[in-house]
Amino acid sequence: MSHLVGSTGTMIHLALVGCGRWGRNIARSLEGVRGGRLAACCDSVIDRARALAEARKISWTPHFEEIVEDPTIDAVVIATPPATHPLQAGVALLSGKHVLVEKPFALSTREARRLHRLAASAGRIVMAGHLLRYHPAMAVLHDLLGGSEIGRIVRVASERHGPPKSEHGIGVWWTLAPHDLSLLLSLFPALPEIVGGSARWGEIPLAGPHHLRARLHFPEGIEATVDVSWLSPHKRRAVRIIGEGGTIEFDDGADRLSVARGGRAPWILEFPQARPLQRELQHFIDAIAEGIPPRSDGREAVRVTHLLEGVERAVGALRPEMRQGSREWERSAEFSGFAAGGR
Repeated sequence: MSHLVGSTGTMIHLALVGCGRWGRNIARSLEGVRGGRLAACCDSVIDRARALAEARKISWTPHFEEIVEDPTIDAVVIATPPATHPLQAGVALLSGKHVLVEKPFALSTREARRLHRLAASAGRIVMAGHLLRYHPAMAVLHDLLGGSEIGRIVRVASERHGPPKSEHGIGVWWTLAPHDLSLLLSLFPALPEIVGGSARWGEIPLAGPHHLRARLHFPEGIEATVDVSWLSPHKRRAVRIIGEGGTIEFDDGADRLSVARGGRAPWILEFPQARPLQRELQHFIDAIAEGIPPRSDGREAVRVTHLLEGVERAVGALRPEMRQGSREWERSAEFSGFAAGGR
């Protein structure tokens, strides 16, 4: 392959597939990781691939098959439009590459499950880019919940609002909700029942509802809401965990983690300052080097996709004439039997 160069030593060599806005963020973040280096990039838009390659002094190709056929490439990071993820990730795994797939991992549970199984049979790492899991505040949050700071958890509410960005035709739910669903499943292992929610259609020409709120019930007796919207001009990314004795709130936009108890003013908790994307990429490289499952592994990706698809089906079941304005919907769908095996 004319554009690709060989690897030397024990450094893990990565190829980036997709050189758009998020791909460029990945390339910048890879500069600071240990044990890995970006060796090549690929994009069907030649000017994008060439520009990124020249800026990073790496090899490039417009042909995905050249990336997966190159024996010097150890791992592939896929940052292409979501509809391409299952095919590209599957081919890369079958070619012996470790794979990190940006969210959404896949657009159906069947596709996600296939990738999970392919990785297992190939003995390769497959990881979902569930970025919130790698925010440094999350370790502090998990420690808090392991103690008695707020007592028994009764409710979780997440909000992810803002003006629309590039959505590749998949809508606000598949674009934004993977972050919060992955966090919920890291806190409460059993898959929840989807019990209902609301959907609102605006006038902007985008796929699906523009504001969607799903209500979930976990077997532990915990209620959760995941609220995502493209109808707000103001960006808000927050998670509130309400316990019998207090509330923990993580405000992603303000980069703030706080605890409030007993009607007193909340106090702010400190956590290490580090870029979540760089931490995610470092975790991927460490998982490859150590041969251990990553935090957001194929099993988690299957479970998150399962919930994404379940809510999408519930909204899709509304009669066509109801898919406008604001609508409440109810659905009872038990997923706990599937959760245990992550099949």
